[in-house]
Order: sequence, then structure tokens, then C-alpha cells
Amino acid sequence: MWWKPNHNKVLGTPTTVTFWLVVAAGVTYGTLLFAQAPPAPPPLIWFCAGLIIGAVFHEGGHALCAIVSNIPIRLISVGIGPRLLHGRVGETTLEWRLLPFTGRVEPSQTFTDRGLATGFFILGGVLGNVFLIAIVAYLAFPAATSLTARDSLAAIIIAQVWFIISNLFPHTRRKSGTVSDGLQLLRLLYSSTPRALLEAYRRQINFFRSSLEVKVPGTPTTAAFWLVLGVAGGYGALVVAWHLPAPPPVIWFFVGLVVGVVFHEGGHALCAVLSNIPVRLVSIGLGPLLLRGRIGEAQLEWRLLPLAGYVEPYPKFEVADRRLSEAFVTIGGVLGNVFLIYLISSLGFAAAGNVRAIRDALIEIAIAQVLIIVVSAFPVKFGEKYYRDGWHLLQLRYRSSISGNNFLKPYKWAINRYGAGFDVKFEPTPASSRIMYQIFRLDRWANEESCRDGRDAMMRELARGNLRPGEEALVLDSLLTYALVSGDRKLYPHLEEWSLRALNLAPNVPTLVSTRGSILVELGQHEPGKSLLLPLLLEVEQHAASVDGKFDALMINLFLARAEYALGNVEPASVMAATARRIAQPILSSPGVRMVMARLDREHWVNEVIE
Repeated sequence: MWWKPNHNKVLGTPTTVTFWLVVAAGVTYGTLLFAQAPPAPPPLIWFCAGLIIGAVFHEGGHALCAIVSNIPIRLISVGIGPRLLHGRVGETTLEWRLLPFTGRVEPSQTFTDRGLATGFFILGGVLGNVFLIAIVAYLAFPAATSLTARDSLAAIIIAQVWFIISNLFPHTRRKSGTVSDGLQLLRLLYSSTPRALLEAYRRQINFFRSSLEVKVPGTPTTAAFWLVLGVAGGYGALVVAWHLPAPPPVIWFFVGLVVGVVFHEGGHALCAVLSNIPVRLVSIGLGPLLLRGRIGEAQLEWRLLPLAGYVEPYPKFEVADRRLSEAFVTIGGVLGNVFLIYLISSLGFAAAGNVRAIRDALIEIAIAQVLIIVVSAFPVKFGEKYYRDGWHLLQLRYRSSISGNNFLKPYKWAINRYGAGFDVKFEPTPASSRIMYQIFRLDRWANEESCRDGRDAMMRELARGNLRPGEEALVLDSLLTYALVSGDRKLYPHLEEWSLRALNLAPNVPTLVSTRGSILVELGQHEPGKSLLLPLLLEVEQHAASVDGKFDALMINLFLARAEYALGNVEPASVMAATARRIAQPILSSPGVRMVMARLDREHWVNEVIE
């Protein structure tokens, strides 16, 4: 028998009962909708319905193409979350889960890749969504006589377009580990291509993924914010769909303030990019952090009250007079608000026509831009860090051509440790500003999040390449030191390559030689590591007056103690471990020293040599 009813199962859980109650309520509302003609649901509801229907057609398209291609199917699952219903058709298991906005089709374990047939199976999902668009466009639209019905069908079509784009975009879902149809197609396409071409494609995808990052802090404030935003969005949809009374003008004024702040800070950031000034942070709002992301090396923040903001560049190397560029960046915020006023006056009013409510709303938004421009131009300073654009323009007018806030000398000193030897014509690059910020930032070792941010930023600089030899050695040594201090396992696959690469850049620099020896000990090559570290022990103790010298002496003694213990020399290991603790005492105020000593205390061999 092809269909076996006894294999259909409805799970009797509270989640299942709630789901079927919601379905029953939806069916009842739909019946009333056609029987008594109450107000139609807003387009957002039809968009969600389109996502559900699209998921069914998408997975059905995969399954149908699998049948045509003679590919055995083990599972067809629609939705994510708790399972609500499951059954079986032949040898194929069917599942329906709580949130039916996605799904998957799994071939049998006996399936082997068959080239064109596999590609047709992967494309089947998109073909299913295209088929649904054709049904709606050529059959449903001609039959829809009212504007409301056409809006509903348009929302369903938009949901299918979203399905097609999201599935063809090559990516991996981090939580589930599943890959999109687009990535599967690319893997199939490149499976027979030369390895060099495939590696080039992988590098491009990894660079794109590393350039964008979004994080949502899981706090009660964040949840409350998104709940309020959802309610506001639902109210806006109801206003449009059911022609409810428009919000009062004061609401549009506050909307104008929020939009104006975004354009204002965006204007600052865009002018900074045009002036070749690297941007470190673009922050919108005041109060608790709600959303954080990254584009390239620019951090983006969205906070609770989006009625103010600021743009913070990376620290500057003042080797020339850049007051004109800074002035352009400073007025960039006002230019952003002027551009928004232009959009409202030229496009917004033309689209509004004679609808008074829309024109009044646009006027309130424009008034908010004027207020932002006036407030920004007023020369006021708040504390040591924050000031209005007018204050900054006055400072640029009266300050000297090159300010005293010059980080060139300490940056040169840091790089000259690796024998780079910069001359007076040294021209810093945007990468120099970013590297200098990560090296000298005060919270570099303060907490795990700062450490990860610094680590990832340095790894991105290495991936970009085009660094000067001294800067590359500095970045490599910083990453290697962080790995030794923290024991970060993410860096272990790179330690051998990076330590050799740093030594090739500056072969006779004691700091890099000691780092290489410590890396060998960390990777379990104790005898070679000891042979590199032991000759440096006396030399580094003679130059241990500075904090950097003491830190080098601490690391050498610590990793020599580990090597001696691993080689069975317990007594020398005990002496060197005690020496490391003695050296660490005067510099325990350094977060990096505290971190490496905490790691030392966690290792079992330390207690054995102390005893």
C-alpha cells in the first residue's frame, strides 16, 4: 500500500495542542472573513502566510526533482522547533514542526553524487518557488478584483522572492550547520575544478563573511526594545491596511529625529571615508547597547534612545596638516541632514500629492532635521570626549597645523623593536592607524571580549596583506603573544606558520626568537624550544629593567620551566617556575601578566614542581 494511514502521528504535547488551537482560530477567522467581510489582515500577515506556503513549495520542489532524478529521499521536514506531526509516504518520512518558515529534504544514505541529477535536485526548491509565483501572477492576479486582494497576493510573491534569494546566497547556517542551496551548487560546480580555483573562491567567501558581523546582546532591555519595535511595526501595518487614524505630529517629529541622527552620523562616516580617515566606531543612540555589528573595521552600535550619536575615528598620525579633511568630516553630519531635507522636498512631497496627512508628517520630519542642524552647529562641549560639531570647527580654526595628539613616535618605537628603521618620510596608512589602536588600546587585556576583538582585528589585517615588514612582524608577534598568554585554541593551527614567518621577517630579534621557542614548547616540541630559549635567559635578565623586558623574562622562564618539566628535569623546572613568579610580582598590575599567571596556576605541573 503506497500510503499507510497508521504511520501518521500527532504528538500529544502542550506545544502541539497550542499549535492546533492557533490553526483552528486562524481557520475560523478566515471563514468569518469571507462570510461577514470584516477588515482584511494586514500585508505582514500575508507575507508570513507566503513564507509558510513558500516553504511547502520549496521542499516539495526538492522532493519532486528528486523523484524525477531517481534520487531516494529519506526525510522531508517543514519547519523548525518542536515536532507537531509526522507520517510516512513509502520509505520517506514527513515532518511538520512548530515554525514552518524553512525546511529540508534529506536523500537516503545510499545516495551518491550524480552530477547533473544532483544539481537538478538542489535547484528543485527554487523551481518550486518560481512555480508558485507563476500561479499567483497568471491565475490569482487576474481573478483578484479588489486592491486589498492584490496587495495580499503581492505580499505572497515578495515572500517567494525572499525564499529564492536567501537560498541561492551561498552561506552556512551557524547554529544548525546546514548549507544553502547556492553553496551546495557552488560545491558541485567546483568539485571538478583545479584546487587553486577552489581555494580562491573559499578565500573570497571567508573574506566577505569576516567583513560583516552582527551581534544582538541577549539582555532584557534588548528583548523589550524588539518587542516595542514589533508592536510599532504592527501598528503601522494596521494603519496602512485598515486606514486607522494617523499618528499625531509629535510622533512624526520623533521619527524625524531618529532618521535625522542616522543621516547625520552617516554623513560624518561617509565624509571620513572620502577623506581617507579610518572610522573605528559609528554609534547611534544613548543608553544600553541593543545591536552591534561591523562593516570592515568600522564597529556599528545601536543603543536604546536613538536621539543622538557620534562617529569616532581611529587615532591619527599627525604627519601633515589635515585640518581641511577634519573640517569636511565635521560638517559631514549637517550635509547628511541637508540631503535628507532635499529628499523630502523633492521626492517626498511629490509622492504625497494632495494627501494632507502625509504632507504634514513630512513637514514634521523636515523640522526635526532643522533642529538637529541648529543643535549640532552650536559650539558646546560635554566632558573630555563629546562635543558638538560647532565646537570642533572652532578648535580646528584656532589650533596649530599639527596638534600635540601625535602617536607617530610610540608607533615607530614599537615597530623599530623588530628592526624596521622608519625614516622621517614615513607615511602611515589606514592599516597603521588600526594596528596602532589595537596595540595601545587600554582594554586590550581587560576582558575576554576585548581580547577576542583585538585577536580578530589583527587576523583580518594579516588576511588583507600589504603590510610593511615591521608592521607585519608587530602583528604576528602580538597574535603569538596573545596565544601564549591566553591559551586560545583558535590560534593553534596558525602558530607554527606565524612564528616562522615572523622570524623570516626579523631573524635576529631576541623577542621573536623567544616567541618562536615558546611556541615550540606550547606545541609539544620541548627540546627544540628549550634550545632557543636557554641562550636568551641571561641576555633578557640583563635588560629586565623595563616592563617589556620583565615580561620577556617572565615568558622565557615560564616556558623553560614547562620544557624542563616535560623533559623530566623537575628541579630546574621548579627553580624557573619560582623565578617566573618572582619576576611577575612587581608587574602584576598588568592585565596580560595576570592572565598568564592565572593560566600558570591552572596547569597541573606547577603544583608538582612547587611541592
